[in-house]
Amino acid sequence: MNPLRHTLAALVFLALAWGKSYSLEQVEQDVYFLPSGLVRVVDVRTWRFSGTFREVFLEIDPRRGGQVRFEEARALDGGPPIQYAVEGNRISLTAGPPDRSGNLPVLAENQSRTFQISYTLSNEIAVAADAALFDRQVLEPEHAAVGTYLLRLHAPKPVPGLFRVFIFTGRGRIGTLEFDPARQVATVQLAPVSQNEFVRARVILEAGAFNFRTLNAPRLEQWLQETEEETQSFRERSRQLIDGRPTPTWAWALAVGPLVLPVVLFGLFLRAYARFGREPRTEEVGRYYREPPEEIPPGLVPYVMTQTDPGQRMLGRMIAATLLDWARRGSVELIQHENRGLFAWFGGSETHFRLVSPPEQANPLESEVWHLLRTAAGPDGVLKPSELKLFFRQRPSLLASLSRRPRAVYEAIYGPLLDPRSGKVAAQWGGWLVGLGFLCFLLALITGPHLLEAWNGALWVGVLMLNGVLGGLGLLALGFLAFGSLARWMPDKLLNAKRWQAYRNFLADFSQMERAPAEHFKIWDYHFVYAAALGVAERYLRNLRQVAQQRPEMVALPRWIPGSNLGQVNTAMASSEVLQQISRMTGGPRADRPQPRGPRAGPQALLRRLRWRLWGQLGGRFFWWWWFERGSIMKPGEE
Repeated sequence: MNPLRHTLAALVFLALAWGKSYSLEQVEQDVYFLPSGLVRVVDVRTWRFSGTFREVFLEIDPRRGGQVRFEEARALDGGPPIQYAVEGNRISLTAGPPDRSGNLPVLAENQSRTFQISYTLSNEIAVAADAALFDRQVLEPEHAAVGTYLLRLHAPKPVPGLFRVFIFTGRGRIGTLEFDPARQVATVQLAPVSQNEFVRARVILEAGAFNFRTLNAPRLEQWLQETEEETQSFRERSRQLIDGRPTPTWAWALAVGPLVLPVVLFGLFLRAYARFGREPRTEEVGRYYREPPEEIPPGLVPYVMTQTDPGQRMLGRMIAATLLDWARRGSVELIQHENRGLFAWFGGSETHFRLVSPPEQANPLESEVWHLLRTAAGPDGVLKPSELKLFFRQRPSLLASLSRRPRAVYEAIYGPLLDPRSGKVAAQWGGWLVGLGFLCFLLALITGPHLLEAWNGALWVGVLMLNGVLGGLGLLALGFLAFGSLARWMPDKLLNAKRWQAYRNFLADFSQMERAPAEHFKIWDYHFVYAAALGVAERYLRNLRQVAQQRPEMVALPRWIPGSNLGQVNTAMASSEVLQQISRMTGGPRADRPQPRGPRAGPQALLRRLRWRLWGQLGGRFFWWWWFERGSIMKPGEE
């Protein structure tokens, strides 16, 4: 899974969601009780749209055993006409059929539109011997915020006797209720109505207004008693809203909990770090070290100097050092090739690689790289830069798979770099903390709105949601920190990593090169291959050229470098061009670019490791995609 791709997709989705919204400026419902027991509803709604909308819909859930039948839908605002389609209990309004690409025409864009929807409900009225009852949520439980709500209840005929109306809302709102002089129409007005706040109407009428019965026994006293109990509870809730609902102590404790949890876990994390993540003590290593700390193939060196696997960033350096090592051992021949260019312009030289014979005593990685290069080379066994470039561009997944091999091969032959126990603890801590972080986010974003509605926007619920988000962020950061900091080196591997860094400093420092013994210059090509692996080949060759100018008798000329008969200086620069060319062909970094930091030692590097890990996960893949797209595999002189 690509974390960067999914993160960007989520951000785009959220941006689109935040850029579009709608609300209901006014809802006006006329509910007609028909003598047959059917209920006809004329629903007029004014939507306020922010953004572009191509469809609106309304879903009506009838009572069990009943049905809903949509009759018509039309626009009342003088705008373009609409079309409607009914599917089950849902009606959708559009501006017309979709085009050839399947896109609906625009229904509304940054404007207000008014639509009327008419429908009929069945099995909504119970008629007993002495009374009739209508009890329904007239405003559906899922809807946008409503600015003004108007409900008119029409009896089948004037009922001067029994006509009682009770209104219940999700937040205990108190509106106005009026009857017309003939007592046939009751008008209820509420303003405003919150998002997803239900409005329920309970109406008790005379049974004589209807021409059918569902019950032969009397029910008026029972219905009035049930209504009285609900009304008392509703009035108490409304009074609490007006006077201010007292907040229990446990609510504030719950609100502060998500912020306290990361602090407590951070203290436990520090204890775990002191036990499992603190680096082992090793002998002191000075700034300079004159010999390779261990006899390993040069291509493995870039992958044993840091705790985290550098991956594709060091792949070019690995192949470059491996090819130069093979050339030194006689398995590869370097051929200097001159490009004439166009009319003697845009010319230059490049190095070709003749694959002579497989290297002796090759490790699994070297065998794999040899087979890869032999596949990329032409029929004559000569590998050209253009062939290697084309080979990698046609097989982008090969870079990722090959970059995971050096570290695995090293650990299989020379032992693990990191303490297996600390790695297990890091995975456990990181997994639990990241999981808790996401859980805090989900609870804050999913249960928070429901709590706000249940507690009518209480302050402690808002504090709980905010602390849930902040606590989730803290737990996520702590989880990534645990992944990167609890794992620690094996003692001998940490010592070698420090020595490799000191050896790198020695190869790059001219003052140390001046004081090097004569034996060093007799096998300078041996050190040069490791300098290529360590990313300091340019500086090492520059130092070597200065020493050669001062003491030419000390520098031996290796036979495997082309152009050695032209002089020491030209030989050194030719070797430098070879290194840069190989690195560019494989998409790797240039030889003397700043390198990743050395082995971690001490708690002061915790936050630094978190920063590098986040960059490696989120930015690395985008960087390599951009690097290859811009054509970073170039010949010398094209940069």
